[in-house]
Amino acid sequence: MFCCNCGAQIDPSGQFCGACGAKREIQPNSAPVAPSKPRRRMVWLFGILAVVVFFIVFALLSSGGNNSSTAGTTSATETPASTVHHMNETVNVGYWSYTVTRVRWGNTMGPSFAPEHADAKFLQVYITIRNNDRTPSTLAPLKLVDPEGREYAESSKGALMRGSFDILKELNPGVTSNGFVLFDVPFGTYQLLLSGGFENSETARVQLE
Repeated sequence: MFCCNCGAQIDPSGQFCGACGAKREIQPNSAPVAPSKPRRRMVWLFGILAVVVFFIVFALLSSGGNNSSTAGTTSATETPASTVHHMNETVNVGYWSYTVTRVRWGNTMGPSFAPEHADAKFLQVYITIRNNDRTPSTLAPLKLVDPEGREYAESSKGALMRGSFDILKELNPGVTSNGFVLFDVPFGTYQLLLSGGFENSETARVQLE
C-alpha cells in the first residue's frame, strides 16, 4: 500500500505515513506517485536565460566600444591641417582677421631707460587685427611653430611694451587695431599660428619671412 500524499509505501497497520506524516488514506495496489518538480525546472530555465542575456549584452557593448574607437580615429585623421598663408595677406580665422605686416629680430626690446633682454632672441611680429564678431572679443594668445612642429608661446616680457598686444587685448565689433606680439626664441624660421578665438577652434598659419 502507498501513501496518497507522497507516494511512499506505508505499513498497513499504521494510521499515519512514516515518510511525510500524513493521515493514512491509502489506495491498495496503487503505484507510487512520483513527486513533481516544476520549481527546479523553472530555476534551470531562468539560469540558462540569464547566461544567454549576459553574452548578448557583452557582445553589444564590445561592438559599440570598437565602433567608437574607430570613429574617433577617423575623425582625427580627417581633421585638416592649418592653411599656410603669407605675410601682408589678410587671413580670416573664426571671428578675427589678421594681417602680418613685418617682423624684427633683436637682443633687446623696450625703452632705452629700461630695456628687456632676451634669453634667446626676441622676435617682434607686427600685426593688424580686426574683430568680426557681434560682441566685444579678447584676442586669443598666438604661437610660433618651427619646422619640427614645436610650438612657442608669447613672451611675458612684451606685456608692458608700448604697442604690444597683451593677453587682455580686447576689441569691439568691427574695430581694427595695429600692434605686435613678442616671442623669445632661438633664431630661425617660424610660422605664426593664428587662432579663431576663444570660442572658435579654427586655426591658420602665416609663414614669417
